[in-house]
Amino acid sequence: MSKTNKNYYYISYSISLFLITFLLSCKTLKINDGVNRETPIVLNENVEFKDVEKPYKYIFIRLYNPDYTDPFYIANLLQIGINLTNIYPQLVVSHASINFSLEDNFWGLTLTGQPQFSREACSDISDNKYMNKCDPRDSQQLTYAIKVTEEEYYNAKAFVEEYARQEEIKYKTSLNFQFAGFNIKRKFFTPKDHQLFGSINYDSSTREDRLEFDPSYTENNFVCSTFLAYVLNKNVASVNQYFNEQNINYRYVNVNDIPYIPGIVHLFSSTWDHYLDAVDLFVQKYPEFSAYLTE
Repeated sequence: MSKTNKNYYYISYSISLFLITFLLSCKTLKINDGVNRETPIVLNENVEFKDVEKPYKYIFIRLYNPDYTDPFYIANLLQIGINLTNIYPQLVVSHASINFSLEDNFWGLTLTGQPQFSREACSDISDNKYMNKCDPRDSQQLTYAIKVTEEEYYNAKAFVEEYARQEEIKYKTSLNFQFAGFNIKRKFFTPKDHQLFGSINYDSSTREDRLEFDPSYTENNFVCSTFLAYVLNKNVASVNQYFNEQNINYRYVNVNDIPYIPGIVHLFSSTWDHYLDAVDLFVQKYPEFSAYLTE
Protein backbone atom coordinates (compact mmCIF):
# COMPACT_ATOMS: atom_id res chain seq x y z
CA MET A 1 0.00 0.00 0.00
CA SER A 2 1.39 3.41 -0.92
CA LYS A 3 2.21 6.03 1.69
CA THR A 4 -0.55 8.26 0.31
CA ASN A 5 -3.17 5.56 0.71
CA LYS A 6 -1.93 4.77 4.22
CA ASN A 7 -2.50 8.42 5.09
CA TYR A 8 -6.08 8.28 3.79
CA TYR A 9 -6.80 5.13 5.79
CA TYR A 10 -5.30 6.74 8.90
CA ILE A 11 -7.49 9.79 8.36
CA SER A 12 -10.57 7.60 7.91
CA TYR A 13 -9.75 5.66 11.08
CA SER A 14 -9.28 8.88 13.06
CA ILE A 15 -12.56 10.28 11.78
CA SER A 16 -14.28 7.01 12.70
CA LEU A 17 -13.06 7.30 16.28
CA PHE A 18 -14.24 10.90 16.40
CA LEU A 19 -17.65 9.91 15.12
CA ILE A 20 -17.98 7.10 17.65
CA THR A 21 -17.25 9.48 20.47
CA PHE A 22 -19.28 12.49 19.40
CA LEU A 23 -21.83 11.63 16.74
CA LEU A 24 -23.61 8.39 17.61
CA SER A 25 -26.38 10.36 19.27
CA CYS A 26 -27.05 12.36 16.08
CA LYS A 27 -30.51 12.01 14.52
CA THR A 28 -30.60 10.11 11.22
CA LEU A 29 -30.52 12.44 8.25
CA LYS A 30 -33.59 12.40 6.04
CA ILE A 31 -33.86 12.11 2.29
CA ASN A 32 -34.55 15.49 0.73
CA ASP A 33 -37.70 14.41 -1.12
CA GLY A 34 -40.25 15.19 1.58
CA VAL A 35 -40.83 11.61 2.77
CA ASN A 36 -41.60 11.50 6.48
CA ARG A 37 -44.39 10.42 8.85
CA GLU A 38 -46.61 13.29 7.70
CA THR A 39 -45.91 12.66 3.99
CA PRO A 40 -45.12 8.94 3.90
CA ILE A 41 -45.34 8.43 0.11
CA VAL A 42 -43.89 10.33 -2.86
CA LEU A 43 -44.38 9.10 -6.45
CA ASN A 44 -42.23 10.06 -9.41
CA GLU A 45 -44.64 11.97 -11.64
CA ASN A 46 -42.63 11.39 -14.82
CA VAL A 47 -41.21 7.86 -15.07
CA GLU A 48 -39.38 7.49 -18.40
CA PHE A 49 -36.89 4.82 -19.47
CA LYS A 50 -34.46 4.62 -22.35
CA ASP A 51 -35.49 2.37 -25.24
CA VAL A 52 -34.57 -1.30 -24.90
CA GLU A 53 -35.13 -3.95 -27.54
CA LYS A 54 -38.22 -6.08 -27.00
CA PRO A 55 -39.04 -8.21 -25.16
CA TYR A 56 -37.94 -6.23 -22.12
CA LYS A 57 -38.41 -6.39 -18.37
CA TYR A 58 -37.39 -4.43 -15.25
CA ILE A 59 -34.89 -5.08 -12.48
CA PHE A 60 -35.68 -3.24 -9.26
CA ILE A 61 -33.33 -1.61 -6.76
CA ARG A 62 -34.25 -0.30 -3.34
CA LEU A 63 -32.14 2.20 -1.39
CA TYR A 64 -32.62 2.76 2.32
CA ASN A 65 -32.18 5.52 4.85
CA PRO A 66 -32.68 3.49 8.05
CA ASP A 67 -33.59 5.01 11.39
CA TYR A 68 -31.89 2.75 13.91
CA THR A 69 -33.69 2.27 17.21
CA ASP A 70 -30.40 1.81 19.08
CA PRO A 71 -28.11 4.86 18.75
CA PHE A 72 -25.10 2.63 19.55
CA TYR A 73 -25.85 0.03 16.89
CA ILE A 74 -22.67 -0.36 14.84
CA ALA A 75 -24.45 0.43 11.55
CA ASN A 76 -24.92 4.00 12.81
CA LEU A 77 -21.19 4.52 12.35
CA LEU A 78 -21.33 3.30 8.77
CA GLN A 79 -24.32 5.52 8.07
CA ILE A 80 -22.64 8.59 9.54
CA GLY A 81 -19.46 7.89 7.58
CA ILE A 82 -21.42 7.62 4.33
CA ASN A 83 -23.25 10.86 5.09
CA LEU A 84 -20.02 12.65 5.98
CA THR A 85 -18.40 11.83 2.63
CA ASN A 86 -21.58 12.04 0.53
CA ILE A 87 -21.15 14.18 -2.59
CA TYR A 88 -24.87 14.08 -3.45
CA PRO A 89 -26.62 16.38 -0.92
CA GLN A 90 -30.05 15.51 -2.35
CA LEU A 91 -29.59 11.80 -1.55
CA VAL A 92 -29.11 10.37 1.93
CA VAL A 93 -28.98 6.56 1.92
CA SER A 94 -26.77 3.88 3.46
CA HIS A 95 -28.03 0.49 2.24
CA ALA A 96 -29.15 -1.07 -1.05
CA SER A 97 -31.00 -4.18 -2.20
CA ILE A 98 -32.16 -5.77 -5.46
CA ASN A 99 -35.25 -7.63 -6.66
CA PHE A 100 -36.98 -8.87 -9.79
CA SER A 101 -40.49 -7.91 -8.73
CA LEU A 102 -42.04 -5.14 -6.63
CA GLU A 103 -43.02 -7.62 -3.94
CA ASP A 104 -41.67 -6.62 -0.54
CA ASN A 105 -38.92 -9.25 -0.49
CA PHE A 106 -35.79 -7.62 -1.89
CA TRP A 107 -32.38 -9.29 -1.60
CA GLY A 108 -29.91 -7.37 0.56
CA LEU A 109 -26.43 -8.02 1.96
CA THR A 110 -25.78 -6.90 5.54
CA LEU A 111 -23.32 -7.74 8.30
CA THR A 112 -26.01 -8.79 10.78
CA GLY A 113 -28.31 -10.68 8.44
CA GLN A 114 -28.65 -14.42 9.06
CA PRO A 115 -27.62 -15.43 6.48
CA GLN A 116 -25.92 -12.20 5.52
CA PHE A 117 -27.53 -12.27 2.08
CA SER A 118 -31.21 -12.30 3.01
CA ARG A 119 -34.67 -11.22 1.98
CA GLU A 120 -35.65 -7.78 3.29
CA ALA A 121 -39.26 -6.67 3.82
CA CYS A 122 -39.97 -3.08 4.81
CA SER A 123 -43.52 -3.95 5.88
CA ASP A 124 -42.46 -6.83 8.14
CA ILE A 125 -39.05 -6.40 9.74
CA SER A 126 -39.39 -9.33 12.14
CA ASP A 127 -37.62 -11.92 9.96
CA ASN A 128 -34.44 -9.96 9.24
CA LYS A 129 -31.97 -9.17 12.01
CA TYR A 130 -30.74 -6.06 10.22
CA MET A 131 -34.17 -4.67 9.42
CA ASN A 132 -35.53 -5.24 12.91
CA LYS A 133 -32.92 -2.86 14.31
CA CYS A 134 -34.83 -0.04 12.56
CA ASP A 135 -37.98 1.99 13.18
CA PRO A 136 -40.19 1.44 10.08
CA ARG A 137 -42.14 4.64 10.78
CA ASP A 138 -39.07 6.84 10.37
CA SER A 139 -36.94 4.69 8.09
CA GLN A 140 -37.18 5.56 4.41
CA GLN A 141 -36.84 3.68 1.15
CA LEU A 142 -36.44 4.74 -2.48
CA THR A 143 -37.40 2.26 -5.20
CA TYR A 144 -35.73 2.40 -8.62
CA ALA A 145 -35.82 0.27 -11.78
CA ILE A 146 -33.63 -0.38 -14.78
CA LYS A 147 -35.16 -1.53 -18.07
CA VAL A 148 -33.32 -4.51 -19.54
CA THR A 149 -33.81 -7.15 -22.18
CA GLU A 150 -35.72 -10.23 -21.14
CA GLU A 151 -32.55 -12.30 -21.46
CA GLU A 152 -30.63 -9.91 -19.19
CA TYR A 153 -33.47 -9.99 -16.67
CA TYR A 154 -33.52 -13.77 -16.39
CA ASN A 155 -29.73 -14.01 -16.38
CA ALA A 156 -29.48 -11.51 -13.52
CA LYS A 157 -32.29 -13.22 -11.62
CA ALA A 158 -30.63 -16.63 -11.91
CA PHE A 159 -27.28 -15.06 -10.97
CA VAL A 160 -28.67 -13.59 -7.72
CA GLU A 161 -30.65 -16.72 -6.85
CA GLU A 162 -27.55 -18.85 -7.31
CA TYR A 163 -25.72 -16.69 -4.75
CA ALA A 164 -28.65 -17.12 -2.38
CA ARG A 165 -28.60 -20.91 -2.79
CA GLN A 166 -24.87 -21.20 -2.23
CA GLU A 167 -24.98 -19.06 0.94
CA GLU A 168 -21.29 -18.31 0.35
CA ILE A 169 -21.60 -14.58 -0.24
CA LYS A 170 -20.16 -12.61 2.66
CA TYR A 171 -20.36 -9.02 3.86
CA LYS A 172 -16.71 -7.98 4.04
CA THR A 173 -16.43 -5.51 6.90
CA SER A 174 -12.89 -4.47 5.99
CA LEU A 175 -14.18 -3.07 2.69
CA ASN A 176 -15.84 -0.27 4.67
CA PHE A 177 -12.40 1.00 5.71
CA GLN A 178 -11.24 0.75 2.10
CA PHE A 179 -14.37 2.70 1.13
CA ALA A 180 -13.73 5.27 3.83
CA GLY A 181 -10.26 6.09 2.54
CA PHE A 182 -11.47 6.21 -1.06
CA ASN A 183 -14.49 8.41 -0.28
CA ILE A 184 -12.57 10.80 1.97
CA LYS A 185 -10.12 11.33 -0.88
CA ARG A 186 -13.00 11.73 -3.33
CA LYS A 187 -14.91 14.23 -1.16
CA PHE A 188 -12.10 16.36 0.25
CA PHE A 189 -9.05 15.90 -1.97
CA THR A 190 -10.47 15.58 -5.49
CA PRO A 191 -11.53 18.41 -7.85
CA LYS A 192 -15.31 18.65 -8.11
CA ASP A 193 -15.31 17.80 -11.80
CA HIS A 194 -13.83 14.39 -10.94
CA GLN A 195 -16.05 13.54 -7.96
CA LEU A 196 -19.28 12.52 -9.66
CA PHE A 197 -19.94 8.93 -10.67
CA GLY A 198 -18.48 8.27 -14.11
CA SER A 199 -15.92 11.08 -13.85
CA ILE A 200 -13.75 9.63 -11.06
CA ASN A 201 -10.03 9.39 -11.71
CA TYR A 202 -8.94 6.21 -9.93
CA ASP A 203 -5.43 6.18 -8.49
CA SER A 204 -2.96 3.40 -9.23
CA SER A 205 -4.11 1.16 -6.37
CA THR A 206 -7.79 1.25 -7.32
CA ARG A 207 -7.00 0.79 -11.02
CA GLU A 208 -4.95 -2.29 -10.24
CA ASP A 209 -7.79 -3.60 -8.11
CA ARG A 210 -10.22 -3.41 -11.04
CA LEU A 211 -11.30 -6.68 -12.64
CA GLU A 212 -12.21 -6.73 -16.29
CA PHE A 213 -15.54 -8.32 -17.17
CA ASP A 214 -15.01 -12.09 -17.12
CA PRO A 215 -18.06 -14.40 -17.22
CA SER A 216 -16.09 -17.18 -15.50
CA TYR A 217 -15.05 -15.01 -12.57
CA THR A 218 -16.93 -15.25 -9.27
CA GLU A 219 -16.58 -13.14 -6.15
CA ASN A 220 -17.90 -13.79 -2.65
CA ASN A 221 -16.85 -10.76 -0.63
CA PHE A 222 -18.87 -7.56 -1.04
CA VAL A 223 -20.70 -4.76 0.70
CA CYS A 224 -24.29 -4.10 -0.34
CA SER A 225 -23.57 -1.56 -3.09
CA THR A 226 -20.65 -3.44 -4.64
CA PHE A 227 -22.78 -6.56 -4.94
CA LEU A 228 -25.46 -4.62 -6.85
CA ALA A 229 -22.84 -3.05 -9.10
CA TYR A 230 -21.31 -6.47 -9.69
CA VAL A 231 -24.66 -8.06 -10.61
CA LEU A 232 -25.51 -5.29 -13.09
CA ASN A 233 -22.02 -5.21 -14.57
CA LYS A 234 -22.02 -8.97 -15.12
CA ASN A 235 -25.52 -9.26 -16.58
CA VAL A 236 -26.61 -5.98 -18.22
CA ALA A 237 -24.70 -5.11 -21.38
CA SER A 238 -25.33 -1.35 -21.21
CA VAL A 239 -24.01 -1.19 -17.64
CA ASN A 240 -20.96 -3.28 -18.49
CA GLN A 241 -20.25 -1.04 -21.48
CA TYR A 242 -20.54 2.11 -19.36
CA PHE A 243 -18.30 0.71 -16.62
CA ASN A 244 -15.65 -0.23 -19.16
CA GLU A 245 -15.85 3.08 -21.04
CA GLN A 246 -15.61 5.12 -17.83
CA ASN A 247 -13.06 2.80 -16.20
CA ILE A 248 -15.43 2.25 -13.24
CA ASN A 249 -14.32 -0.23 -10.63
CA TYR A 250 -17.42 -1.94 -9.20
CA ARG A 251 -15.51 -2.47 -5.93
CA TYR A 252 -15.70 1.28 -5.28
CA VAL A 253 -19.33 1.93 -6.21
CA ASN A 254 -20.89 3.65 -3.21
CA VAL A 255 -24.56 3.24 -2.31
CA ASN A 256 -25.07 6.91 -3.25
CA ASP A 257 -23.67 6.24 -6.73
CA ILE A 258 -26.24 3.62 -7.70
CA PRO A 259 -28.96 6.03 -8.97
CA TYR A 260 -26.37 7.55 -11.32
CA ILE A 261 -25.77 4.32 -13.21
CA PRO A 262 -27.24 5.12 -16.65
CA GLY A 263 -30.70 3.64 -17.14
CA ILE A 264 -31.68 3.55 -13.47
CA VAL A 265 -34.89 5.53 -12.85
CA HIS A 266 -36.57 6.52 -9.59
CA LEU A 267 -40.13 5.17 -9.21
CA PHE A 268 -41.32 6.12 -5.74
CA SER A 269 -40.26 6.72 -2.14
CA SER A 270 -41.92 6.02 1.18
CA THR A 271 -41.44 5.31 4.82
CA TRP A 272 -40.96 1.59 5.37
CA ASP A 273 -44.35 1.07 6.98
CA HIS A 274 -46.03 2.53 3.87
CA TYR A 275 -44.11 0.54 1.25
CA LEU A 276 -47.11 -1.62 0.26
CA ASP A 277 -49.36 1.43 0.01
CA ALA A 278 -46.74 3.16 -2.14
CA VAL A 279 -46.52 0.19 -4.52
CA ASP A 280 -50.31 0.12 -4.90
CA LEU A 281 -50.44 3.82 -5.72
CA PHE A 282 -47.53 3.50 -8.13
CA VAL A 283 -49.05 0.64 -10.17
CA GLN A 284 -52.36 2.50 -10.30
CA LYS A 285 -50.50 5.38 -11.95
CA TYR A 286 -48.30 3.09 -14.08
CA PRO A 287 -50.33 -0.09 -14.77
CA GLU A 288 -47.50 -1.68 -16.77
CA PHE A 289 -45.82 -2.48 -13.45
CA SER A 290 -48.79 -4.34 -11.97
CA ALA A 291 -47.39 -7.59 -13.38
CA TYR A 292 -44.45 -7.27 -11.01
CA LEU A 293 -46.72 -7.69 -7.99
CA THR A 294 -47.75 -11.20 -9.02
CA GLU A 295 -44.49 -12.80 -10.18
